[in-house]
Amino acid sequence: MDRKCLKIGFVVAPRMLATGTVLPLEMWRAAGDAIQASTRLEASLSIQLLSIPGAPATEELLGLQKAVPLDGADPQLDVIYLPALWRNPSPVLAACAELYPWLKRHSNQGAAIAATGTGVSLLAETGLLDHQPATTHWHNFARFEQRYPLVQLKRDYFVTQAGTLYCAASINSLADVTVHLIERFYSRDVAYHVQKNFSHEIRRTFEDQRYLAGGENSSDELVCEAQTWMHANVDSNITLADMAKRLGTTTRTLHRRFK
Repeated sequence: MDRKCLKIGFVVAPRMLATGTVLPLEMWRAAGDAIQASTRLEASLSIQLLSIPGAPATEELLGLQKAVPLDGADPQLDVIYLPALWRNPSPVLAACAELYPWLKRHSNQGAAIAATGTGVSLLAETGLLDHQPATTHWHNFARFEQRYPLVQLKRDYFVTQAGTLYCAASINSLADVTVHLIERFYSRDVAYHVQKNFSHEIRRTFEDQRYLAGGENSSDELVCEAQTWMHANVDSNITLADMAKRLGTTTRTLHRRFK
């Protein structure tokens, strides 16, 4: 497990559904508690709420911490969540102009971005989903397809993944994405602990239900994550050491698992 501080940002927008933010936020807090309980070391985890103009006052929204403006966020976040929006997202999209270049910059720096329901439109506005698979809430299908003709809308999937871009059709699907990200950044044991406490019913795994851009060539989760990371960073100067560090493993392990 990489002990560097994991930095997670939750964007707070007008007309957002608080459930789509509170659920993954509490799942990450539970992951931190699990690490502290098993290692007796405080999990190195930083969570920020990031507001855009017109967003609700988060200190009054279910007792959450006060949000800071986008320009007050950590300069290099590891994970960013975009909120689920209520019904027609168009009025919100027009008010979020400063969000889109901010998202593109963090995506270029390697941040994982998870968008939910109609909030997937916030990610599509950046152009990052052009020629990539995506899903959204069923109520938003026709509007989404018309507004973003270059995005490959996958109506039959609740989760899609294109490199480090994750789309969830519903808040329940976002829980599955969050469990997957906890495993990616922490460990399988911590992810299982969170899943058991937040979603104890038998469900299909994240890998079984997602649509993965470029296909999946291996049943080994570490190999799949490495392939996804390489796909997302194909234009970068990739080294084996950098990839091992990003995945929380060693170069020796990568050699063995790929072989």
